[in-house]
Amino acid sequence: EDLVENLVTVFREGVTHFVEELDSKLQSEFQSLEQRETQLRVERQALDELRKSLKEEKKRLDSKSCRKRTSQLQVRFDELDKDQIVSPDLAADFLVNAETDTLEASSSAVSSPTSSFQRQSIMGSYCKRAPKPWEIVSIAGREYATLPPKCPEEQEREHLKNAVVALPDGWELLSTDARDFSFIIDELSRHSWGNPLLAAQCQSQPRLFATYRTAMSTRGRAGSRYRSQSRHVVSPSAKELPIGAAQDSHHLRFCHDFGRLVIRKKLATE
Repeated sequence: EDLVENLVTVFREGVTHFVEELDSKLQSEFQSLEQRETQLRVERQALDELRKSLKEEKKRLDSKSCRKRTSQLQVRFDELDKDQIVSPDLAADFLVNAETDTLEASSSAVSSPTSSFQRQSIMGSYCKRAPKPWEIVSIAGREYATLPPKCPEEQEREHLKNAVVALPDGWELLSTDARDFSFIIDELSRHSWGNPLLAAQCQSQPRLFATYRTAMSTRGRAGSRYRSQSRHVVSPSAKELPIGAAQDSHHLRFCHDFGRLVIRKKLATE
């Protein structure tokens, strides 16, 4: 009986020691896992902060690339035009292309018509200039832009109703019958253009326009058609044009707030 009792005692001690050793190892593993979890949480927070910082940096760079890169131009306002209501800090958005080398430094110098900015319309803004290089997207060897010109990645929305634009020399409206039109409009719609819609001239009725959603649209996929036919722009009246501007097909007035006109550079043979 003593032998059996001793064996039982030894067995119990062995089991107790095994359990205590196993418990110690499990606690050590749990502590190691908790430390690893804490470390991963810290690393994740660091990655989130890095991602946030990169997004802010990208936004800053995109905004910087969209800034005006032209040197300061001399702007002459027509003091005799009583309808002129543009403040100088807003004038830069509607400057006509100016030959800076022909502008005289003297304040008494008279600016040429191409370097002056005038606004006669009391209804909307007037823009007559060709797109800048950073406002152009190249697709299959052709250059595309919008009217009014805008950086493709611009995120700030601009209301266009009653704005009057002039088709720049060497550019044409993009038509829905253009070769590979679907591909072209899909590529252009990947950008935001500071507007949720792009407008292309209808093949069958040139006075009507088809509109397509951009990356800025919140109500549909970029590139999807919004309207197949819309009276998007009309010919402006004489009072809606600046002094001296001809009332012709090159001038267009927007009927809606949203929908920039898509234009493309003409081929050299055209």
